[in-house]
Amino acid sequence: MSSTNHQSSYATLEKFQSYQERLCSIYDSLLQLLQDDQNCDVFSSALKEEAQKLAKRIKSKNFRLAVAGGFSQGKSTFLNALLGEEIQPVRAIPCSGVLTVIKNGSEKRVVCHYKDGTQAEIPFEEYQQQASIPKAIAIESRDTALAESNIVEIVLEHPELALCRHHVEIVDSPGLNEHPDRTAVTERLLKDADAAIFLTSARQQLTQDERNLLKDLKRDLQKGDCDEPAENLFILVNFMDSLSLPEDIEDVKKRVNSIVSGSDSPLIKGEKRVHFISARMALEAALAKTTNEYSEAFREFVGSLETFLVEERGAFTLRKNITTIRQFSSSIKDGFTRIEDAWEDKLSSSEAEKRERLEKIGEISGINVKIQNLKTTLIEELLVAARDSKNRWKSGLEKRLFEKSTYWSTEHRKRRYKKEISEDYQRQCYEDMYKEWGALQQNVNNIAKRKADKLEAEIAKNLQVIDDYFDRNSSSKRTDLSSANVFPKFDFTSGIMSKEDFMEHLGVIGLVGGIGVAAAVGAAAVAAPVAAPVAPVAGGLFALFAAAPAVVAAPVVVPVVVPVGAAVAAGAGMSVLISELLPVSESTKRKLKTEILQKGIEVLLKNPYRIKEIDKDTKDFFNQKAQDFHRNVVDFSSTLSSEIEQQEKISQKVLAEKKAKFLVIERKALQLKEIEAALDCLAKIALA
Repeated sequence: MSSTNHQSSYATLEKFQSYQERLCSIYDSLLQLLQDDQNCDVFSSALKEEAQKLAKRIKSKNFRLAVAGGFSQGKSTFLNALLGEEIQPVRAIPCSGVLTVIKNGSEKRVVCHYKDGTQAEIPFEEYQQQASIPKAIAIESRDTALAESNIVEIVLEHPELALCRHHVEIVDSPGLNEHPDRTAVTERLLKDADAAIFLTSARQQLTQDERNLLKDLKRDLQKGDCDEPAENLFILVNFMDSLSLPEDIEDVKKRVNSIVSGSDSPLIKGEKRVHFISARMALEAALAKTTNEYSEAFREFVGSLETFLVEERGAFTLRKNITTIRQFSSSIKDGFTRIEDAWEDKLSSSEAEKRERLEKIGEISGINVKIQNLKTTLIEELLVAARDSKNRWKSGLEKRLFEKSTYWSTEHRKRRYKKEISEDYQRQCYEDMYKEWGALQQNVNNIAKRKADKLEAEIAKNLQVIDDYFDRNSSSKRTDLSSANVFPKFDFTSGIMSKEDFMEHLGVIGLVGGIGVAAAVGAAAVAAPVAAPVAPVAGGLFALFAAAPAVVAAPVVVPVVVPVGAAVAAGAGMSVLISELLPVSESTKRKLKTEILQKGIEVLLKNPYRIKEIDKDTKDFFNQKAQDFHRNVVDFSSTLSSEIEQQEKISQKVLAEKKAKFLVIERKALQLKEIEAALDCLAKIALA
């Protein structure tokens, strides 16, 4: 087809297929290497069988495209435009009746596959008749015709279709929205499909039935994952030539893009997955080898499809196949090693293996030193971080607590309730101090947890290295190195005291029960016109708060006129009574808060149970982790040492068979190295 119209030269596909050819040639070299020579068996039959099974997948060069949509959406016209030839039957009414596979072939050939498992070749001229629904039936009873058809699918081979010549197979489906057995047809349609193309009409874009069909296609393409959008699903809006107004064209584009990509659950992902075309106009341009206003949009779609097949699907397949061959090559090399090890086990002690084990012992010993050093460093870092955290906490403690004290409140207003007011403020002071203390403790615990996680991760990584080495190189029974047996359990939140314990450590248990200095001060205040200093009668926070209630207790004497004589005896008591009924001033409350807060901070910072940098249990936890790792390293080294001693005891024997086999292995190892070099070169060129 001419490259001047929408038909692509498919240069990208052609280049990709050259990479595929090169990959097949490399794999053929690998298959040849597996052939035994001179009755010297090197490779197992299982390995050869596996290589043959892989050959079919690696040598598969075809991309598979599935074309889907409802009846009368222009699928047949679209395919004819894509192929550049009027192959599919086209009518104004629905006519595609069966699943059709269009592929490259050495000659034009059509094979019908029937429901009973048989197949038959028919003349190429009869293809359109067999692939379509008879016109009369299509008008009256299409569903019945589809249900009663004996044909499962038709395979059409054609040597002159440019896209198919570049190893692309196309699977065309009947209209799925009205098919009586849609699920089965969809399953066959999407089997091994690299991409699906869904056609809808610009006249009635993506009806609800089409949306449901799209969701089914997406689910099947994603192998059942309904949440992920499909990256290999293309949506073509056909009949754009039927829209004459620019605003209508723009509205259609916005609506379609919103439905497929703009919702909370998008149907597709990837660039250039939605295209707006006129299949009829594109076909006219293809047949006339000219261009028109719609051929460019069609050419852009073809280019997007080609890019997807090569750069996304093709590159993925090529990378996967290269990885598969590399893995198979690695298994062959492992087989060489196993043969050598078997002979060494039977006949001699391998100096190379002995040296390798000695080096491994040294390597693991070095890792052990690194783990022990890491443990020491983490503890030191933890101490510094905890100390810095505590210093920052202390430097701002007074300011934060004084700010919080402005929100302290009490329901008591009169001086007679000075004890209750004091207790209310002390209780709120304790609550704020507990929160501050707990926040600091939690911060230090979080730091310790992060340091412990770092040590645990490093230990786990190196334990896996040890375990992997044993899996590959040792048959000795060994200690279980799983992390469950190495890491002791430790709760980093265990060091945070409860409120009750915190209260007890600060000596404020009496506060909760209402027993304390405040009560004593209150009683003394009622008994005397002027409150005298009261000695502390309780320990801890109460002892330091003793002076605070005295501020409230100091009465304000209000002059009262009383009769001379008997009233004089009651003067002092009257004065106290009146002062007790007066409200407590805001300045007195602030002073009381300040004194309580100052004493509280003093107790918190001087208490013997104040926050530590890290406690002994935390240090022991780090040490225990490192010690357990050390114990496993010792066990590992001991196992390797035992194996070295066993190797040294094996008698030295030289057999002709061993020499012959080793010569074969050496030669094939060189061939394998050349294959791997060719594979690396291909990967560098094709996947750059």
